[in-house]
Amino acid sequence: MRYVRHILKYSLVGLSTGASIYYLHKNDYSFSHIGVVRFARVGLVACRTMLDYKWTLLGLDADSSIYNEKIQKCHQRGAERLLALARRNGGVFIKVGQHIASLQYLLPEPYTTTLSVLHSNAPESSFEERN
Repeated sequence: MRYVRHILKYSLVGLSTGASIYYLHKNDYSFSHIGVVRFARVGLVACRTMLDYKWTLLGLDADSSIYNEKIQKCHQRGAERLLALARRNGGVFIKVGQHIASLQYLLPEPYTTTLSVLHSNAPESSFEERN
């Protein structure tokens, strides 16, 4: 029984390693198309944007003109990060960026105007690149 478990464990490790190597070889060893990498980028951008808001607005009175000025700059930086993320990750992230750009009734203006570029100027890929 123990022998069978060892064989099963090493077979599973070998199969997953082989599948990973095949996938990377098929994509010219490009790590940027792996889902884990894409979602790690999303997490980094989200954390960076959250910290930007937190540190920029720390200790400011929400009714002051300085607060309004700084939050607008935070909105713009966050929107630019989202735009760069959508362009870098491509695919469905472009579609999410387009959807965010259409939420003018819900989101701050810098987000919708910055991401509206994805409606008319989205990156294109050829049919061969998609297969």
